[in-house]
Amino acid sequence: MKTELISAYAAIVSTATFVWNVWRQVTERGRLEVHIAVTEIVYGPSVATSKARVLGGTVTNVGRKPIYLTAVCGLHADKTRSVWLPSRADPRYELPTYPCELKEGAQIRFRVPLDVLRLASDRPALVAFCAEDTHGRQWRAPRRMFKKVRASALEHLEKASAKKPST
Repeated sequence: MKTELISAYAAIVSTATFVWNVWRQVTERGRLEVHIAVTEIVYGPSVATSKARVLGGTVTNVGRKPIYLTAVCGLHADKTRSVWLPSRADPRYELPTYPCELKEGAQIRFRVPLDVLRLASDRPALVAFCAEDTHGRQWRAPRRMFKKVRASALEHLEKASAKKPST
C-alpha cells in the first residue's frame, strides 16, 4: 500500500515536471510585436523643404529570450514579399542592419517612404507589414492597424499628388 502511494506520487510529480518543461519551452521563446504609423520627419537643414511623411514603426521583443531580426518587409496579395534594406542615400529610410539581435524588451525603430504602400504596376497591393526572425517566422502588424495606416497614407499621397503641378 505504501509503495503504491509513493509510486503514484512520483508519477504525478514527474508528469507535472514534464508538462511544465514543455510549456516553458513553448512560451518562453522570443516573440516580436510590430507597430506602424504614419509620421512626419524633418531630415534636412530647412524645415520647409526637408519635411516628409513616412511610414514609421517599431519592432519589440516581447518574449523572454533574445531573437534575431532578419528583415522588415511588406507582404503582397500574391504571397510574395518586399524586403526593405537600409539605404544611406535616402534620408527618409531608417532601417537596422540585418541580422539584428533584440534582447528581452529591446526595441528598434524603422521608417520607409509612404510610396511603398502605392499600387505598383508590376506588384499586387501590400496586405500586411511584418518583421521576420531567423527561424523564418513572420510577425505581422495588427490587421486593423495596417488598414488604418494604409488608408491614411494613401489619402496623404493623393493629396500630395494633387498639389504637384502637372508637367
